[in-house]
Amino acid sequence: MNNDSHGDRRQALAAIIAEALHLADSLDLSLVGISLTGALERLTGHGLAIEPPTSSLH
Repeated sequence: MNNDSHGDRRQALAAIIAEALHLADSLDLSLVGISLTGALERLTGHGLAIEPPTSSLH
């Protein structure tokens, strides 16, 4: 797997985690949010920096 593909997959996973983080927050699932934030930080090197697509939440 080349680095571009690896980066694309990491970006896609980060977007999914960001969307799940917003959903967990809206459901007041703080412990889930803490875990998702940690995963996102490990994946991207920082916290939430990606806005999830809102169309998939409706």
